[in-house]
Parts: sequence; C-alpha cells; structure tokens
Amino acid sequence: MMLSFSYDNRSLGGESMKIKTFALSLFFVALLIFLDSCSLNFTTLYTGDILFVSERDGNKEIYLMKYDGSNQTNLTSSTYSEYSPSWSSDGQKVVFVSDKYGDEEIYVLNLKDNSLINFTAHESNDFAPQWSPTDPNAIVFVSDRSGAGDIYYQTLGNYNPKRLSTNSEKDYNPRWSPNGNWIVFLCQKSSTNNEIYKVDYSGTVQMRLTDNSFNDVDPSWSPDGNKIVFASNRDGDYEIFVMNSDGSNQIQLTYNLKDDRNPVWVGNKIVFQSNRDGNWEIYSMNPDGSNQVRLTANREDDIEPRLTKNGQTIVFVSERDGNKEIYSMNVDGTNQTNLTNSSFDDYSPVPK
Repeated sequence: MMLSFSYDNRSLGGESMKIKTFALSLFFVALLIFLDSCSLNFTTLYTGDILFVSERDGNKEIYLMKYDGSNQTNLTSSTYSEYSPSWSSDGQKVVFVSDKYGDEEIYVLNLKDNSLINFTAHESNDFAPQWSPTDPNAIVFVSDRSGAGDIYYQTLGNYNPKRLSTNSEKDYNPRWSPNGNWIVFLCQKSSTNNEIYKVDYSGTVQMRLTDNSFNDVDPSWSPDGNKIVFASNRDGDYEIFVMNSDGSNQIQLTYNLKDDRNPVWVGNKIVFQSNRDGNWEIYSMNPDGSNQVRLTANREDDIEPRLTKNGQTIVFVSERDGNKEIYSMNVDGTNQTNLTNSSFDDYSPVPK
C-alpha cells in the first residue's frame, strides 16, 4: 500500500503563501503536542528498517522496507523528487528533501500518525538534513539562505533555525557525532580544496580539523566519537586517513594508485569503497590500516556501505544486475542478497 500525501498549499511564488505554509506548519506541530499531552497511543502505520530512494515510479521517491527487503512501501508518492532521507533517533519520523516548489525544502513525516510538516518553509534551498542521534527533535541541515551554504540547527516546533557554521565559503555534508554534541562538516575552499571542520550543536565552538591545499572529504565518526576517518587526495589520489576528533595525529591507512572513498566505521573495522581493481568494490580493514580484505567481487560497482543497527549487516548499492539495487551482506562479505529487486534504480540506503 502506498502512502499518498498532499504538501502545503503554497504556489511557486508569493510571500503570502509562504506565510500560509508557516501557519500550517505551526498548526501541525501544535496538534502533535496536544495529542501527545493527551497520551493518545497511535498505531504505527508504516513499519520498516531501511529508508532508500527509488526511481521505480518515474521520479525520486522515499521508500521504506524491512531488513530482508520485504514490505517495500512508497512513503512520498508524488510527482516531484524526494531524496536525502534520515531517521529520527526514536525511529518514528523521517526527514527528507523535496523540490516541489522549485527550491529544495525539508519535510518531516511522522510514521505514527501520518502527519507531514514543511520543516523549513523558506524561499532558499534547504537540503542534506541529518537527524540528531540522541535528540528526536533536533535536525541539522544545509541552507544557502545566507550565501553559498551554511550548516543550520533547528528543532521541531521552532521555525527560527540557528546558523552554526561561520565560514564565508560553502559548508556542507553535516554528520553528527555519536553523542550528539558535535557536527563534522566540509568547507569548500575552492573547486580543488575541501577541508573538514566540526562545530558544536550550540554553534559556539567551531574547529578546523584539516588544513592543506587538497581535498579532504567523506568524514565519518568512530563509534566512541574519539576519531574521524576520512578520504584525502593529498598524495595524488584518494586514500583513507584517520585522525583524532580534534584533528591531531592524522594517519594514512591505505596506499595504492587508485581511489579509496566513503569510509565508515563498522564495529572494530573500517569499511570503504575502492576502485583499485578496476571498478568500485567494498573493502574492510582494521582501524590501523592492516588486514585489508575485499568484501565484494564482481565486474560492476558496489558503493555506499552502511552498517545496520544489529552491527552484523552491511547494506550497500550494487549495479551488478544492470541497475542500482540495494544489497545486504554480513560484515565479512558473506550472504550477499539483493533486497530491492526492481528494474529501476534504488540507492541511498539509510538503516534505522
């Protein structure tokens, strides 16, 4: 069964419709607060474990499925593009981006009662939302409302977002620390130079973690929040590096003539994608760079590894069937299974 919803009533232009959008958003939030205060228990309408983006309906839509690929449900079901989904920490809400009005807006869908709010309702582009891992009401996102792009912090029910980053250049790709206190992000100094920064969620402390003339990208926190793994092309191609969360002790972990990208911490391992064998495959290694093991092996690309909540399964995107599909496998690379099995592209998996 598909969930079909209507967005707010504003047109492509007009400040008056913006005000109506804002008022409608406030109404939805007030209604949710009232219902919660009455201790009404809703039955979850849509259950699942993995959010993903699918183009099977002719445009980008947000889908939900269980870990085994069953119960694939279209959550957005519109004629516009919806993408960049993220889970709330309680697993009851989904935040995503829609281009319905020509700009990018961020929406929040409550899976318990099927309510939808326009979270940003601003004429500028708002995108790349990331829900706090500890606060089910806090979201960081990127907005160009102040210029090239900055990191903002906003909570449900509060429509006055706080600007966190203070760089004059474009800031993007925010990622929360596991304890919810810090956000690591990228600052684009030039087309060939991205640097890694972090800022606390109050916006009072901003730290530059890398400082060179190359691209430092793909930052990912260790489970304890003490280290950050990332990719850098400072030696001529992209390699995986690790550093302390304050930017000290930067150590190169991979050494080859091809690119290694998108590292993520998987328990006591680091999983990443590499094209060292001619196409993108997924590898794992110890946190010190030793014991590098190839987990996937086929002629097509395998990318975007993500760890599921049980800590034993990785979901990823593979093109081995002729289009992008979402697969799962054990952390040692065994039991690789196609979860989506559609003839259209499915990608951007986000496990709960």
